[in-house]
Amino acid sequence: DGCLPVAYAPSIAPSERFHGIPRAMPLDVLEQIVAGYGEAARRIAEAGVDGVEIVASHGYLPAQFLNPRINRRQDAYGGSDENRLRFLRRIVA
Repeated sequence: DGCLPVAYAPSIAPSERFHGIPRAMPLDVLEQIVAGYGEAARRIAEAGVDGVEIVASHGYLPAQFLNPRINRRQDAYGGSDENRLRFLRRIVA
């Protein structure tokens, strides 16, 4: 319909790859997404698959948290390298 999609992101900085309108992700949504990665991995393991791959490149959500130009958060998930790595570390834990 010609409208740009709205998507949750670390902050309101536009993605270099996707051309949607970023909406800063509230902490409760961030926690739900982290839990979702764990739930998906559990279901995959129950199905007998040996492993999973988390894509943290190509501008997808984990990559957005790592990128200081995209991630302008002022909480535990933004700022320093350690903070920007926190999302990825939590989803692989």
